Amino acid sequence: MSSSILKILLSGHDSNDEAQRAEELATLLQTESILNLRGNRIGAEGAAVLATCLQTNRTLTSLNLTNSCIGDEGARALGTCLQTNNTLTSLDLWNNGIGEEGAKALGTSLQSNHTLTSLDLRYNSIRGRGAEALATSLQSNETLTSLNLDGINIENFSSACLFWGALTKCLPTNHTLTSLSLGGNYIDDENVMALATCLETNRTLTSLKLDGQHFFGDGRYRGVQTLLLTSCTLTNLNLTGSHIDDDGARELAICLETNRTLTSLNLNGNNIGKWGARRLATCLETSHTLASLNL
Repeated sequence: MSSSILKILLSGHDSNDEAQRAEELATLLQTESILNLRGNRIGAEGAAVLATCLQTNRTLTSLNLTNSCIGDEGARALGTCLQTNNTLTSLDLWNNGIGEEGAKALGTSLQSNHTLTSLDLRYNSIRGRGAEALATSLQSNETLTSLNLDGINIENFSSACLFWGALTKCLPTNHTLTSLSLGGNYIDDENVMALATCLETNRTLTSLKLDGQHFFGDGRYRGVQTLLLTSCTLTNLNLTGSHIDDDGARELAICLETNRTLTSLNLNGNNIGKWGARRLATCLETSHTLASLNL
């Protein structure tokens, strides 16, 4: 089956036109619910054929196109199909060379899509404008529960302002997103503070990934502290590789003593010594909720 699908997607312009190839693909997929084309580099043209097929497909629920080189053009084609497709629930597009324009197209589609629950866009160069469009879609989208935006090249203050401005505006009214991954992007203490404010009213987000940060300056842990003290729903927090030292461990431990929701905290890869580790370990003994602590 996989070889037949790839033959259609990789056949190029010299065989059949896109509509004919999409029709052939539709026949092959009419009973399939999961399609994994990870690492097959179908490119923008292959993604366009697949997107045309998905506009009428009623069986496929999961599509993995990791490392498929679809770029902005392929993302736009998939964005168009998501506006009419009523079955796909999981879409994995990480590391596909998708930029701002492709992300904008996907963001637009999420505003009208009513079935997709999981979208993985990690390691694409989406940057500020693309991330802003995706965040804005959360204001009207009512089905997406998991969004992965790890390493999307939000690398400076201006890009961060665009993204965080949109995210903090939409999260308070979003009622479906439960898992958000933002690791490896530019996130300063003010951004985390703004996020904490959102989670005072948000009642659905339970898992947050902010790994790979560099907290610095006086009060550098203030945002994370506020997050732990004010969130009423957060159960899983990942701060892997965020340069947290013993002082940070002490500040987090103080918050964990009163936190009543967090069950898992990942602090692996930080600069926490024996003193900080002991201080955090005490929380495991006294906390009524914290069950997993990774140092």
